[in-house]
Amino acid sequence: MRRVLKPNGVFAFDTVNRNRLSHIFNELMTYVFSVHVHDWRLFIQPEEMTTLLNEFGFETHADEYGGVSPVIDRSNPDMHIYFGEGSDMKFTWLGWARKPATANHS
Repeated sequence: MRRVLKPNGVFAFDTVNRNRLSHIFNELMTYVFSVHVHDWRLFIQPEEMTTLLNEFGFETHADEYGGVSPVIDRSNPDMHIYFGEGSDMKFTWLGWARKPATANHS
């Protein structure tokens, strides 16, 4: 990604946190669909992502990472479920990093 980004380019991402909750959910999905949907070992924690991005020369903004959680709209007769942004990063989370204007990594 860094190679194709212009100077000051932004890399935005969302991913699943690797923890006990996501492991249980992943196992449940495997049971329900009778197929491995995701490889849980490849999920990444926020601290790991920050370290990797910094190692590759990105300016990280970990203080701006946010969680994405399911929200049930009980005011809707169909009990509509959507994903809303919040601070809870236990399951899914998103963030961004910037490629510096000047090269600091080859």
